[in-house]
Amino acid sequence: MAKKAVKSAVQAVQADRRRSINAAYAQRHPELAAQERALRKAHHQLTRDYAHKRHGTPETHAHAAKQGQGTLHLLYTRGVLDQFELADADLIAAIAAKIGAELGIRTVSLETRVDRSPRADGAFYEALGWVRAEMAYSRWRDWLPEPQPVLAIIVGDCGIAQAAARYGISARRAKRLLLEALWAWPGFHADAVKRVDAGDLLAMHAGLM
Repeated sequence: MAKKAVKSAVQAVQADRRRSINAAYAQRHPELAAQERALRKAHHQLTRDYAHKRHGTPETHAHAAKQGQGTLHLLYTRGVLDQFELADADLIAAIAAKIGAELGIRTVSLETRVDRSPRADGAFYEALGWVRAEMAYSRWRDWLPEPQPVLAIIVGDCGIAQAAARYGISARRAKRLLLEALWAWPGFHADAVKRVDAGDLLAMHAGLM
């Protein structure tokens, strides 16, 4: 009990000292003190509103809530997708958009995706990244057992229930197909990185492949 009393007394002294320091600081810098109070209040509000979410930070959920929410980000805020699955889904959607993909996607060869004009190193390696990404996307898409509902959700921004109804499957199956597709994506992307290196892209630029 004596230790607890001493600890409480020390904490009370420290609290009084902090209040005195804060009050003196506020008198010297009233504008900065007001800004800091506003930041603390905003952080408290974020924590109160979003700290119960299992995935992501309160700041992430607050940012997502302010966006024109797409299906993928709604699935993330509801805990259906984690941050890694969301990032993979966003990448897949970006690749599909870049190559003009729609739900009835066609295969695109590596050669048709390579610009043979001279490039700076940064642009060259950006091109290498996209070639790898598009190879991964093509192989991943061909692997999907039921690609239509998965692509409808990821590329077409269609809800799980809506995609399920459109393709005559249950919402549970549509969700399962989506998750399995996202779980498989990193393996396809890693394989594409191994298959296509800078030498391959240089050969494509030179017209040797």
